[in-house]
Amino acid sequence: MKYIMKKSEPSEFAEWKEQEKDNLESCYKRPKEDKPSECAWNNLPSNLPINAEEGIIYYSKKQLKGELLDEQGLICAFCMDKLENNHHCTIDHLQPKSENPRENTFDYFNLLAVCEGKNPSETPLKGDLRHCNNKKDNNPIEVSPLEPTCEENFIFDAFGKIYPNPEENENAANTIEKLGLNSPILVRKRKEEIDRILFPFTVEFDDNRNIIESIRQITRQEALSILTTIDQRSGNQFKPFCITIKQVLQTLI
Repeated sequence: MKYIMKKSEPSEFAEWKEQEKDNLESCYKRPKEDKPSECAWNNLPSNLPINAEEGIIYYSKKQLKGELLDEQGLICAFCMDKLENNHHCTIDHLQPKSENPRENTFDYFNLLAVCEGKNPSETPLKGDLRHCNNKKDNNPIEVSPLEPTCEENFIFDAFGKIYPNPEENENAANTIEKLGLNSPILVRKRKEEIDRILFPFTVEFDDNRNIIESIRQITRQEALSILTTIDQRSGNQFKPFCITIKQVLQTLI
């Protein structure tokens, strides 16, 4: 988990909410069994209309995801895997919108872009493979990526697993469990990224110009160099699993 510094609410989003306030309020007044938060959330379309009418303010979930991804540096707010503005990325309500629909549904500071939790075949992950939005569902989590000290609650090892820090940190342990952060899929992805950094390929040529590939371990000096930038933006994005790699590298120096 990496600390996310929220930006100001996008003006277009605020203007759309003001325009739709009567429609949204009619949803919030519904009985709980009629799912008022879902009624309100469904007022925000997935995409902009092809033919826009003059005088109407339009906004979409895709635009909102784009804003969230930009401030998150194109990584999942929970697992730090790379994200794009597509159907594998979804908007998560940090505090469940069903608990307080009027306050939580469209509060920009309650919204995060996260992994949807589907595999390449587009089918939902099941069992212990579930993670992030697929695993969290409507449950609140104890450690939030919006807390400046969130990174200190977790420890990663060189094999891609995540642990609470310290071991008796119940909030961190519960968050790991609720988000499925030790899903075998995530552990494998972290390990692959760690290995890519720690054991880079060296490409050479023999006398006949045949490619010779070998694997080496980075030096302490190389680790120090990577540490200076690993958790910084490159262009508009963070490196996937940047905090994982940072912690592993720190054990080498």
